[in-house]
Amino acid sequence: MENTDHGAEHTYNVFKKSLEVADAVEQNTDIPVDKELLYIMSAMHDSGRFRLPIAKEGDTEKQQQAKEKKRKTAENKHARYGVAQVRL
Repeated sequence: MENTDHGAEHTYNVFKKSLEVADAVEQNTDIPVDKELLYIMSAMHDSGRFRLPIAKEGDTEKQQQAKEKKRKTAENKHARYGVAQVRL
């Protein structure tokens, strides 16, 4: 398995953006947002990507291609949606 952790700087950037979104939600809807939960989300939002398979010696060409396609799809979805997937 491949560790795809982005590190503390990425977590901070996600948290900062989620706070901006939470502030907008609170201002536009008068619905309070539990910002402590946003920190947890920021730290854990990439956790599913830790389980991405990586090509190993002995994999067939087809297995390697399938694993690479799965990894790219997950990375693209993360880049496209990012923090917008958070349900406040």
